Amino acid sequence: QCQVAVDLDEYPFSPSDTKPGFLSRFVKNFKEKTSETSEITMNNYLFLGKPLQEEFLFQRIWRRTPKPANHLVKPIYRPVRVQAQLHHNYLKSGHSIIAPDGQLRMNHYWGARLQNWGEDTPKVIGMTQEDRSMEDVLKVYLSCEQWLRKYLE
Repeated sequence: QCQVAVDLDEYPFSPSDTKPGFLSRFVKNFKEKTSETSEITMNNYLFLGKPLQEEFLFQRIWRRTPKPANHLVKPIYRPVRVQAQLHHNYLKSGHSIIAPDGQLRMNHYWGARLQNWGEDTPKVIGMTQEDRSMEDVLKVYLSCEQWLRKYLE
C-alpha cells in the first residue's frame, strides 16, 4: 500500500494519462517494475498569477513555470519503508526515484503570492507559460460534481 503526501493546493498530474485512476495506474506500473522502490517523488511545478473568478482552484490559474520551481518534491511512498517528514522522507529501506515529468508531476497552485496578491506582473508573465493541460480533467471533475450536487438535493 502507498500514501501520497500533498497539500490542498497541490495536485498530482499526469500529462500522458488524464483519465480517472491515472495515479493508481502509475504507482502500480512502478511497483511491478521494481519491488525495491520505497518512494516516488513528484517535481513541483508552480501555477502562478492572479486567479480567475471560478469555483475550483485548479480552474482559476492557467499559467505555470516551464521547469520545476524548486527542490521541494512531494512523495508517494510505502509507509512501512519510510519515516515520513515534510518534503523529504527518510528511507528505512529501498530507494527513492523521481517520476519523469512527462509521466507524473505536482501541479502546485500558488496563485498570486509572488505579486503580493495583486495583478499579474511582467515578471510573473515572463517566468510562466500557458498550460491548459488540466482541461480534460476539469471536464470530468465538473460532470461528477454536478451529478453529486443533484444527488444530494
